[in-house]
Amino acid sequence: MHDPSLTDEQREFLWKEARRTGMSRRAFLALLGSAGVAAVLAACSPKASPTTTAPATTSAKPGTTAAPAPTEPYGELRMALVSFGEERFTPITTTGVTPMVMFAPLGDWMFWQDKRGGEPLPRIVEKAEMAADGLSWRFQVRKGVKFHNGDDLTGRDVGFTLEQLLRRDAGYADARNMVDKVEVVDDYTVRVITKGKQPLLTGALTLMLPHQGLVIPKNYIEKNGWDNFEKQPIGSGPFRLVRHVPGDRVEYEAVDKHWFKTPAFKKLTLLLVPEEATRMAMLKAGEVDIIENVGYTAAVDAAAAGFQTVPLKSATTMIMLPGAYDPRAKGMPTADIRVRQALSLAINRDEIIKSFYLGKADPPLPPTFSGPDRDMDFSYWLDYTKKAYRYDPAAAAQLLKEAGYANGFNIKLYNFGLIQAPDNPKLAEIIQGYWQKVGVKTDLVPIDLAGYLRIKNKPIAAELVGQASTYGADSVAPANMRTHFNSASGSWMIGDAFPEFDKLVNSYYSETDTAKRKEQMAGMIKIVTDAYTVLSIATTQGLIGLGKKVVFNLVPPQASGNIPVYAALVGHRS
Repeated sequence: MHDPSLTDEQREFLWKEARRTGMSRRAFLALLGSAGVAAVLAACSPKASPTTTAPATTSAKPGTTAAPAPTEPYGELRMALVSFGEERFTPITTTGVTPMVMFAPLGDWMFWQDKRGGEPLPRIVEKAEMAADGLSWRFQVRKGVKFHNGDDLTGRDVGFTLEQLLRRDAGYADARNMVDKVEVVDDYTVRVITKGKQPLLTGALTLMLPHQGLVIPKNYIEKNGWDNFEKQPIGSGPFRLVRHVPGDRVEYEAVDKHWFKTPAFKKLTLLLVPEEATRMAMLKAGEVDIIENVGYTAAVDAAAAGFQTVPLKSATTMIMLPGAYDPRAKGMPTADIRVRQALSLAINRDEIIKSFYLGKADPPLPPTFSGPDRDMDFSYWLDYTKKAYRYDPAAAAQLLKEAGYANGFNIKLYNFGLIQAPDNPKLAEIIQGYWQKVGVKTDLVPIDLAGYLRIKNKPIAAELVGQASTYGADSVAPANMRTHFNSASGSWMIGDAFPEFDKLVNSYYSETDTAKRKEQMAGMIKIVTDAYTVLSIATTQGLIGLGKKVVFNLVPPQASGNIPVYAALVGHRS
């Protein structure tokens, strides 16, 4: 039932916001009937800050005066997470979820994004201009921002951060591939000289993967060293580090006044809880306020217990066949594309979506895509993958016979849950059953995410070459193409077999003509889809569970599915 207190102007505003963020009509109608409308209006209204949370209110008894809500941070916000990644604080050399979990509450990004695929928004860099010749960028750094030790954040820190991203041991190569050198013009101006035209540079310095824009303190690191920074990291973010207990928890404390958003909670605690059942039990018992990686079945259970689950970001679940083009895979089954096609044809994705994902997932897209994306013809590729990923066990058996495996073969399937795909260990059992029907004997190998990350990146560990793994991604173009498939990438999913792919991805990054970029993107997608080294299964929603004392009103799909990124935006429920 619609909230009768809303004016026509407010309803119109909400509808415009819903359309802007891609919300369905059904979801919009549900929003109008929800208790969170006021908070959404406060968060979205042009008259208020986009991240302002409505203050908590207290109902007073007749004849009494309600106590005013605290204006300073108070209470503790506890989050149960699946993984701390590499469990390190340095955002330069870490990969995957690590910077988005460990350092995210401590830091500020150069640029922000308020939705998946959105344009980069000012954060630490309040203005960015590309030169007329397209060969450099000029960054104006925001004044008045301070690190946790009291030092001013200046252009020297932004320049230092960019220079560190050019190191050979940097976790991601995007900045290194784009930037030639960095010049600090003055205290608040940085000139970035690029390797040719790089119109997409600012997008690589946001919280969307590969999250290279977290600013680190130059003077602090040069004075104390990287080892000390790892032990006692500081940033300019809304929280400062209090304590890190490896393998267990990380504790933070809110800064008194943050330039962008002062947290509602005084204390933030991240708990490492890999098991979904344990996370759910902790939520129900009130031991934690937010849990990540809520699977579809668990979401039904949470709703029955009166707990809300909300999606942060769409994701794609996948089966990866790493090392298929690695020279060490010669003679192994997955080195033959007919075998890889057969493994795909043996999987009944429609049945998985209907039964396993309870009909709430969507058909798969090309490898590592989880929704409409930059320069992508969404309708065309949805139809293309429908044909490529069809279910045809008879054709699968024939291909295996042609490849010399009429009696099947043995393969290991590494599996683990992660925020983009919490149900993957259960999915692995289903895949095992489908492959068994065409004669492929599958040994399931449980592993945690951190362990998998240690063996999957180039050079791929020998035990993984020629095998398979579950995976999940919420990557966005073009980072997903370069990160997973470029010959210089860590994942190296098509090896050196397609030099034309490298040419396309490198040209794409420097192309300013939209029509040409669309052609380049189409070429890249076709290569990686037809290689069958990544088998998309379904497009899902990354769900988080909310306890009864917190409110969280961000509209999906957000740029990141990692909840610590948004810790300062979680509010107290009235």
